[in-house]
Amino acid sequence: MHLAVNSGFIQMFAEIAKKIDATTNHQFVIYGEQMTGQVIDKTKLTNNFTIVEKLNNDNNFINDLVIKSSTIYIHFLSNEVIEYLNKFDISNKKIVWFFWGADAFSLPEVYTKLQQYRLDIVNHYLGKFKQFFFKKKTSKIKLNFLKKIDYIAHYSVDDFTLVKPLLKATVQFKYFTYGIFENVVNQNIELKGKDILLGNSASKNNHHIYTIKNILPQTITQKIYCPLPYGANKSYTIQVIHAGNLKFGNNFIGLTELIETNDYCENILAKTEFALMPHNRSQAWGNIMQLLWQGSKVYMFESNNLYKFLKQKGFQIFKLTEKSYKTFSTVKIDVEMNKKLLQQHFGLSNLKSSYKEILSL
Repeated sequence: MHLAVNSGFIQMFAEIAKKIDATTNHQFVIYGEQMTGQVIDKTKLTNNFTIVEKLNNDNNFINDLVIKSSTIYIHFLSNEVIEYLNKFDISNKKIVWFFWGADAFSLPEVYTKLQQYRLDIVNHYLGKFKQFFFKKKTSKIKLNFLKKIDYIAHYSVDDFTLVKPLLKATVQFKYFTYGIFENVVNQNIELKGKDILLGNSASKNNHHIYTIKNILPQTITQKIYCPLPYGANKSYTIQVIHAGNLKFGNNFIGLTELIETNDYCENILAKTEFALMPHNRSQAWGNIMQLLWQGSKVYMFESNNLYKFLKQKGFQIFKLTEKSYKTFSTVKIDVEMNKKLLQQHFGLSNLKSSYKEILSL
């Protein structure tokens, strides 16, 4: 069985698995509120999908799936799914964790290892303080559950290395990405603007305020689109919008509502010539795939493991520093090379074997 947060990525995953005849006896249980910009299309759901508001022991059908399943696939390791599964004896089952990032990077034992977290020096040391003296109950629960994981499905070996010390010695890494080129990239989109994109969500890992204050100059004439529909509490979103409006006035546009994927690509990403992704960790892969395809210049922190991953595969992306804006007027990009690499590395034909291997565990 698959226990998955409410995201269109799961539906894409299931559709791909069906195409390659790898979903026999796979049941998908989707729970919770909409989590990402990728929305589930309920009109296309198959009979192996069950959607619930929350996981609890009142649903006998789901409980039976847990008991009968030989393998449990977890798409995003939330506290909710951990608390639910802890009510069962799963010691005789294989547990596969589809690593998203936020499901582990929020742990003090992990995020204090991330170099760019030091941009927020106060929170960095506060995190270390909590790590040694005041571990939250939820962190302890998650740390205990991590010892039950048999496989991690993810694209970055560097990310796996970060969390590996928290896992049991026999855990195995399986190469995987939801980012199948044919499903994620709208190939009809063409770059038609010169605006700027800042981050991909309201997560503090986007370092919005640092970027506003230290990287983007006040003299900017382009529009700055800042997606903030999910990922943090309302107070942080308000802080980001205030900082952006204070420095850039009406040129700063905070997007606080989820936008349907095609509309987002056509009306926001297609206008983006320069995308600043100031994350301290792997994040925004779907956005970045679309941006690279259409010819946008993507800037990322050099220490970001997604940046390292893409550089290793030959993509033309750019290092984000406090001097990056000075290169905007002169930087060139080989769009056709990036397109070729997207098709080569992330086309379905290239990833079919990894899907089949994971779904046969």
